Amino acid sequence: MKSSKKWRAQYASALNKLIGRKTLQKGIAVYNGDTLLQEGEVLAMPAERFSKWLWDNLGRETP
Repeated sequence: MKSSKKWRAQYASALNKLIGRKTLQKGIAVYNGDTLLQEGEVLAMPAERFSKWLWDNLGRETP
């Protein structure tokens, strides 16, 4: 979770490295902005949208 309203590509750097090493299968970052973004293999989701997605999809596949 980033408190920033603006997403920066560098925020996804560590998650993308872990995904590249096969340490993680997926990366979802949450931030306080308004736009759904893709940075490499990391999906950056606005906090409000993530909360709704989590509530609606507990136990299902990731977006």
